[in-house]
Amino acid sequence: MEILKRRHFIGGIGSFFLPSYAQAETTPLSSISLLPQDGSIAFCYSGPKTDGGWGTLHERGRLEVSKYFPKLRITSIENVPYSIQATRLFRYLIAEGVQMIITNSNYDNFLHDVSNYAQNVSFTECNGHITTANLGWFYLDHWYAFYIFGYISALITKTNKLGFISSFPIPSVYSAVNAITLGARKINPLINVQVIHTGSWFNPKVTIQAANALCDQGCDILLSIMNDMSYLRVAEQRNIKAFLYNNMTPPIRSKAYINSILCDFSNMYIQQIQQRMNGTWNSKPVLLKLGQDYNIFRWGTSISSTIRYQATALYENILRGYNPFQGPIYNNKRQLKVTSNTTMKNIDLYQWNWAVEGVTGL
Repeated sequence: MEILKRRHFIGGIGSFFLPSYAQAETTPLSSISLLPQDGSIAFCYSGPKTDGGWGTLHERGRLEVSKYFPKLRITSIENVPYSIQATRLFRYLIAEGVQMIITNSNYDNFLHDVSNYAQNVSFTECNGHITTANLGWFYLDHWYAFYIFGYISALITKTNKLGFISSFPIPSVYSAVNAITLGARKINPLINVQVIHTGSWFNPKVTIQAANALCDQGCDILLSIMNDMSYLRVAEQRNIKAFLYNNMTPPIRSKAYINSILCDFSNMYIQQIQQRMNGTWNSKPVLLKLGQDYNIFRWGTSISSTIRYQATALYENILRGYNPFQGPIYNNKRQLKVTSNTTMKNIDLYQWNWAVEGVTGL
């Protein structure tokens, strides 16, 4: 049975709030203004909305919002760069009367400076790390899924070398890479994970170059947190395996494809906007949960039933509350970072900023 079928994936609000994540007191925006039924909302994407992956999934969520709130004026802007140009765009949107801005990536001070300026506008930032009265963030606890991917990689690899294609050395990358490494080393302590940063969330040409470089270093399984799946073509050409990240139509018949993470943002978006319209919105962070708002998708046809069974067992164990991120955990300089009998909490995992033992390039 496919893991996706083990839990309801689409349907029902599965996110939960984590007030302790906030770095400042949060207050409802009802004291400032309500979002009317014909209000204006803008979705801003770091890459194209037709990338078949991260951007497309957020756009699908936006389209569901349009169906749920037909009177709202909703727009989406793609390829918003991580630069001062983003600040100019956010300011322009506010000048045009936009009352709520949602981004599918972290824009740091390029967004935060604008949110401080426009206190009557609410901002929801994906993968953010700052909260104020009108600025919140959301993300997914993908470290659990990546831990499973690392665990399975250890059962498949023949070289004990895994390759990870990254955008930037940020906490979401650390949490993904570290989870993969810990999951793999649970099975085989000799496994190493090599990381290459591309400096972009969506640049297929550079992603392909990174994938080839990792193959040249002996990696026989590729993983990523990129917005595109171009590295799968490299895996097919080089006769190795690959996991995907948030791709709409995983090519399950590809001999290289293992599995993918797939997220549904629509419920969270609808909830956030409904609260904004009700005057009950606040900036408390939202963390999407494995098995509810995102899930491990479908196994490739080349993956054995034995491996699927082991993955499903680990998956079910995590859904029952098992947290595999337990000490002792060392960093890649062999320094003890998490002591024995200590379990890392979600906030620790979300804010991870050091590489575990077995990781290079990060």
